[in-house]
Amino acid sequence: MAYFSRIFSFSLHFLLVALACEARVLLQSPGFVQTRNTQFNLNGSPLFFNGFNSYWMMNVAADPSQRSKVSNVFSQAAASRLSVCRTWAFNDGGTQALQISPGVYDERVFQGLDFVISEARKNEVRLILSLSNNYKDFGGRPQYGWIQDFVKSIDSNHLLTVGMEGFYGDSMPEKKAINPGYQFGTDFISNHLIKEIDFTTIHAYPDIWLLGKDEGTQMAFMLRWMTSHLTDSETIIKKPMVFSEFR
Repeated sequence: MAYFSRIFSFSLHFLLVALACEARVLLQSPGFVQTRNTQFNLNGSPLFFNGFNSYWMMNVAADPSQRSKVSNVFSQAAASRLSVCRTWAFNDGGTQALQISPGVYDERVFQGLDFVISEARKNEVRLILSLSNNYKDFGGRPQYGWIQDFVKSIDSNHLLTVGMEGFYGDSMPEKKAINPGYQFGTDFISNHLIKEIDFTTIHAYPDIWLLGKDEGTQMAFMLRWMTSHLTDSETIIKKPMVFSEFR
């Protein structure tokens, strides 16, 4: 599984198609995923899933000679019963850009994205498509005009989230003590309380965030980080949570 990047369990992003705990069940349940209180729901039943991150798929698939790499990852994922993949559906400027300039798109890269979606479907893997990045890589948030009410106005069937790392901010300053000593200008509580946002996300990189700390300290942080966000998702935000990146 050389092409897998950061397995996740439990992104702005679309939950493109239905989620479930086993791929064969997913194909038999073609409805749209919804949220019911703090759970994901499909056709009236709770959903649980395991998945992985592979940000590079659209860029690689834009070159037809490289598409076998995408196919191989999805077949390996299906064999491992990983039923959800989170991947990028954006790239502004630079190499293999999807959006060459404002409002101008490269059809070849769109075809690469189409191939990713097609291969995912063949292998019964659902997709979370990331529409922007908080950082400058692949263009980043400043180059995008996506806003939650616009996205929901053109597609009310799919789920939408922010794709945050989970840093607490000024809306509940007492919770800043749970942060790993700093934050990146986001606010887990206030951003996820927006009504158009359907579920919460967190990331965890204790080896980077707590660089130089021993394993026991890092593990204690992880437990506190996960427990706090899960509790807040259930009791304050009242939406499901996805643990979408960790290592």
